[in-house]
Amino acid sequence: MPMRMRAMSTAVLLFVANLIGYGFGPLFIGAISDMFFTSGAAELGVSAGELARNQCHPNVIGELSENFQTVCGQVYAQSLQTSMVIMAVLGTDKLTILRLRSGSTLPLSASNCARNRASGP
Repeated sequence: MPMRMRAMSTAVLLFVANLIGYGFGPLFIGAISDMFFTSGAAELGVSAGELARNQCHPNVIGELSENFQTVCGQVYAQSLQTSMVIMAVLGTDKLTILRLRSGSTLPLSASNCARNRASGP
């Protein structure tokens, strides 16, 4: 494959991947976070009709009862954190996962790459 064609296909691939990632990433994190919030609140005995995620926002949480404030404190941050971890795992490069599973270390800098090449396989 000619270099120009390879460069163009790489540019298009990266453009599409970033477009999808930046376009659907926040939407996906929000949807997953809402699902975890609803299930976490239900585990604490609060139905989705009684408490919505936007009611737990720090600007308006003071208007809630003490019970709902406790539920928000336990579930609000945990649901967002869990959804972000899921997104990070889904976005992790498969090669990186394979290298981590095999126990090999990932080079952190060019000097580490040179050192690894000098030491041999």
